Amino acid sequence: MIHNNLTFNHFMESAKYKLPVGSRALITGATGFTGTNLVKKLLQQGVEVVAIARKSSNLNPFDQLPIKWFQGDVFEPDLIAAATQNV
Repeated sequence: MIHNNLTFNHFMESAKYKLPVGSRALITGATGFTGTNLVKKLLQQGVEVVAIARKSSNLNPFDQLPIKWFQGDVFEPDLIAAATQNV
């Protein structure tokens, strides 16, 4: 598990794979293990994060983070249309 985390961190810190500051990224699965780490790394890099979470997801751990949340099912066309605007 540590190896995977180190690989993930190396990938996210590599200049080759950084998004430009001010970019906007849509993350699905943001409340899961990988998604949580991805969201935090993107925010540290100055990327605006838009995320989709199930209505049953606990968003409390993200209260202090500047994330624009959309709650619902990723198979809802209206939700996807709204979440993908300007992404």
